[in-house]
Amino acid sequence: MRFSKTLKKSVETRPATADAERNRPTADARPESESAQFAVHELKFGRPNVGSSDDTVTTSERAVSPPNIQPIGGVAETLNAVPAAPTTEAAPQRFAKVSAGNVHERLVAIREPDSSYAEDYRSLRTQLINKKNETGIRSVVILSFGPAEGKSITAINLSWLLAQTDGIRTALIDGDLRKPSLEEYLGIKRQPGLSEVLRDGMRIDDVMLLLEPAGLGLIQGGDARDEAAELLSSPKFKVILDEVVSRFDFTIIDAPPLSLFTDAASILQVADAGILVVRSSEVNYQDLDRMLGTLPKEKLLAVVMNQSEEALINRDYYYYSNYRNARD
Repeated sequence: MRFSKTLKKSVETRPATADAERNRPTADARPESESAQFAVHELKFGRPNVGSSDDTVTTSERAVSPPNIQPIGGVAETLNAVPAAPTTEAAPQRFAKVSAGNVHERLVAIREPDSSYAEDYRSLRTQLINKKNETGIRSVVILSFGPAEGKSITAINLSWLLAQTDGIRTALIDGDLRKPSLEEYLGIKRQPGLSEVLRDGMRIDDVMLLLEPAGLGLIQGGDARDEAAELLSSPKFKVILDEVVSRFDFTIIDAPPLSLFTDAASILQVADAGILVVRSSEVNYQDLDRMLGTLPKEKLLAVVMNQSEEALINRDYYYYSNYRNARD
């Protein structure tokens, strides 16, 4: 496929760097075409600085104009427009406080909201909002080919920033019923979640948490289930997703790796669109090419290139540092 060949070329031509630099998630975005078609775009993420002493989280976000995003080719299909579902007022009543000092170090939207890495996620957020305005998409599943590619980190950072945007209500669902993990990244206590709704008949309002200070609605994975594939491919899951989508402007779903289970493909079937996270240093192009051939290409919205060293070389971080100092 053209997509995998272009992806392979972009990774093979990146400059060699020390092994210590390979754990950096980074993004580099450029404006897409204003047409109604979805071109798959490449975002490059490097590793954020860790050890920030600032435990306060900015609760208001300013609009960020997206830099240019260049299509990486291959997958460029028209995404079927999905009409906005009717919204009902059913805000979650259960709250959980998220502290910047307790979350995973790569959750830059919470730990380092003024960093250049957080700006990269804001660029992705802006593109997603634009696509919603164009086509009416409301539910997006975050995908990866294999484990440890930064999928969950991307899902949380993107959801957190969407929830901080004025006028946008956002929900995040842990769709990995085999190994739920979002509560560990967020530093909060595990509670019943999606598996209890699907298997035990609990209501959405019984498991929905409102994360402060962003106002992000969270449905955890709950207890791990061996029959995850059956639960996620059942008609009940679509009913539950439709109910969540009707309450929020965006619903982001963190899915298991595509290479291990069919769960993610089942989720993508009922979601409006998908974003694929690829760890550039570990990607197997033949396997990725084969896997992409099984996915509905009209739903593939973008590709996030994780641990790409090229972005660290091309990015002028000195500018960002001085810009923040001048602004403060």
